[in-house]
Amino acid sequence: MTLCRKETIMSDSISFDVTLAHKIKRALIRNGIRNVAVLDWLAAGDNIKKVELLHLGAAELVTFKHLIDLDAEPFVPKGHTVISHRKGGKLKWFPDVGFSLHLEPDQRQGFGLNGSILRSRLEKLPVLNANVLDFLYKNQHLIPEKWKGYELFFWGTIYCYKSEGLDVRFLRWTGESWAIGLKYVGAAWNDRHLAVLDASAMLDTAL
Repeated sequence: MTLCRKETIMSDSISFDVTLAHKIKRALIRNGIRNVAVLDWLAAGDNIKKVELLHLGAAELVTFKHLIDLDAEPFVPKGHTVISHRKGGKLKWFPDVGFSLHLEPDQRQGFGLNGSILRSRLEKLPVLNANVLDFLYKNQHLIPEKWKGYELFFWGTIYCYKSEGLDVRFLRWTGESWAIGLKYVGAAWNDRHLAVLDASAMLDTAL
């Protein structure tokens, strides 16, 4: 005969049993949290103490204002289809911080660099997709001032125009406002055509 007994782990004055473990599991599922790394974070350092301070009212939870959903389906210009769309979860937008404008050295030479070659070189870099472009176009006050004077490309989303060729969308300053454009990938890319990267996901590829 097998006896059923309650499994309990005692740690100082805290009793952690199977019932409590199930309660935590249900809470994670109820809130749509599927990444176990959340529990790893909670167990690290003094993070759980910070949660306790929040519970006691001794700390305040601040929700980040500017979040961009990189996983959402991108806007598709008329006559185009999406060939590739690099996703990346929720992106926090900090103006002037955390993002880099990337230029390949060959773009400075002569007539520039062929876009097909540039595309292959950018595949290993954390290029941002067109969802960031559309967010910035709707919130132009968040675009860094230093970006004026360049065409900023979001290589994370690549389009095809009526099976005629690949295009990438970009932002540029007209002198009065920001505008959106499309550039043919197979064209030449010079030192005014910069790729926007997520600097938090890279080491040393910044301009």
